[in-house]
Amino acid sequence: MTLREVLLQNKKRLGINNEQLSEATGLPKSTIDKITAGTTTDPKLSTLTALAKYFGCTIDDLSDIQQKNAPAPEDAGDNWEVAAADQLYNMLVEIGWVKQGEKTTVQQREILAATVQLLKAQFHSGDK
Repeated sequence: MTLREVLLQNKKRLGINNEQLSEATGLPKSTIDKITAGTTTDPKLSTLTALAKYFGCTIDDLSDIQQKNAPAPEDAGDNWEVAAADQLYNMLVEIGWVKQGEKTTVQQREILAATVQLLKAQFHSGDK
């Protein structure tokens, strides 16, 4: 089930429209419109947080929906490490430690790559 489907299902269950959901969550109506139209399939963490809080579920419930079809690290080849470093960068943007669009230095990219390797060793110790 996609985030779009979950959103539509919950809106129907609660009998609300996009405008009401926008007011209740504080999210821009345009953001909700894009998710319900299927235009946005990978919303910001802050969007998922607001939706999860409103629907009374966890972010994991919503992010599992988004990530369950993503290839596992062992199935994705070497590109998963780049994708994981990109996701870490996006998380740093989301929490405000890095400004959106800010260039990273070689040292910062190395730190992200090392962090990915550290996390891989911790959580996927049996892999590659």
